[in-house]
Amino acid sequence: MDLLNAMDVFNRVAKLESFSAAARDLGMSKTAVSRQVSELENVLGVRLLNRTTRRMSLTEAGNAYFARSSIILADVEELQGAVQSLHRRPAGVLRVTSAVTFGHCTLAPLIGEFLSRYPDISIQMDLTNRFVDIVEEGYDLAIRVGKLQSSSLISRLLVQAKRYAYASPAYIAQWGEPATPSDLTSHACVVFLAQGSEARWHFASPDGEYAVPVSGRLRVNSSEAIARAVRDGVGIGILPDYVVRPMLASQEVQRVLTGFEIKGDHHIYAIYPHRHQLSAKVRVFIDYIGAALGTDG
Repeated sequence: MDLLNAMDVFNRVAKLESFSAAARDLGMSKTAVSRQVSELENVLGVRLLNRTTRRMSLTEAGNAYFARSSIILADVEELQGAVQSLHRRPAGVLRVTSAVTFGHCTLAPLIGEFLSRYPDISIQMDLTNRFVDIVEEGYDLAIRVGKLQSSSLISRLLVQAKRYAYASPAYIAQWGEPATPSDLTSHACVVFLAQGSEARWHFASPDGEYAVPVSGRLRVNSSEAIARAVRDGVGIGILPDYVVRPMLASQEVQRVLTGFEIKGDHHIYAIYPHRHQLSAKVRVFIDYIGAALGTDG
């Protein structure tokens, strides 16, 4: 028996003082209404209503149950309205986890305008490069970089990011500009630490693909640190376009090997648990980030 539903049926009968009227009001048969009340009385172990062929009245227990259950039903209705309103209206705490570099370079500069636009939303943003189980750890969504693992989670592409080779004007003035990927073997390169001691950069062009061994005096596990080192003339580095964009605008760095693109998926995705009944706070955040990055829709 659905206790809350039976409670509601009993309250309609008590308010309207009629099984027939309650049945019409609820869109149920009179028999079904009577059965619900009888089952409720059996569960409680008390009689709630005195029934005769001509009239119906509440027992002492029925009066007490009616008074208290009316409050409970009103509270439930208020709770449902509040939750539904929260689902429809962008409000509440939005828990987001993102890759560190994308969070620093792209998300963080957008958050102020988002919070200004949606004053009823607050954000908890965890920037980490570890894999976060958003369902297990209670996050609303995650921002992930690169090829996605197969899962039951929903993904939406935010940025079709590209990676290219960059150097500073000062470095090029001193050491020259590589014309082909194979020229990198004679250049200082700033290498991502995770690539290991035998680092190879993989390039693609209309003419074919290249796997070039690279080396240099600096290895670091942060794209932001690589960008600063490239800017400072330490060497040539491979960087996502969203990281290096401000330095390109200020002409602190420039792209080299312009006919070549780095192989591998470096796209940015929003990951969230459910497509249906997506809360308003998650929906507007994803829409806002997508629109700000020019990938909306």
